[in-house]
Amino acid sequence: MGFPCVLEAFTSIFETGSISNKCCGELFVLGKVCHSALVKRTLENPLFKYVRPSDNYSAEHPDME
Repeated sequence: MGFPCVLEAFTSIFETGSISNKCCGELFVLGKVCHSALVKRTLENPLFKYVRPSDNYSAEHPDME
């Protein structure tokens, strides 16, 4: 996944709410392990110290199992 898609993914999560099909496809191919690592690393940032990952994420997103 190239840096432009990484930026687009973060922008879609924290600002716009949308991501291109190209970048979404690149992110999806990386799978759950990459997704979990990205979320974990993001939440380690002091800016997100009050945000907790959903305990029900797997139930809400069974396609990421």
